[in-house]
Amino acid sequence: VPAFLEAQHFKEGTVVKKDQLLFTLDKSEYEAQLLQANAQLAKAQADLAFAKDNSIVESAKSKLDVSLARLGKVDTDVKRLKPLAERRAVPQQDYDDALANQLSARAEVEARKADVNTSQVDQKSSIEQAEAALAAAKAAIALAELNLSYCTIRSPIEGLIGERQVSPGNLVGKGEATLLDTVSSID
Repeated sequence: VPAFLEAQHFKEGTVVKKDQLLFTLDKSEYEAQLLQANAQLAKAQADLAFAKDNSIVESAKSKLDVSLARLGKVDTDVKRLKPLAERRAVPQQDYDDALANQLSARAEVEARKADVNTSQVDQKSSIEQAEAALAAAKAAIALAELNLSYCTIRSPIEGLIGERQVSPGNLVGKGEATLLDTVSSID
């Protein structure tokens, strides 16, 4: 990873053991990336919990139930007023108003059904987006942890370590691999 060489933890020309700490790089950028990735994970988890909340769908269903009840009442009014209007026992205007209310109530029921469907689709889409963001946040954490692990350089083998190629304070790994030192097997 590109970072400034912070410290050397060995004496040049000595024998080093396998997995012995050789160099440390400045970790601050990668620690910040890990914190940011953890924050993204927390946000994605909160978004997923919110998306799974059924309150919007339940509210739309409740409004549909109210509209269905209104339609039921209007249907009853129309059935009751029709024979009375035919015998001229009530004004024709009352029956016409009941028919208009019935059409309006039917349209309202259809609109509420569409609202329920829309809220269900929106919820499903929100859940899928939140799950994708959650997966992306987990991947960002894995990448940040991997980059952070590259800031600690250990000897891959036991052997004699040569002269350091880069001094502490220098930038390494920018655009290409940087040779820091060579460990030679003495077996």
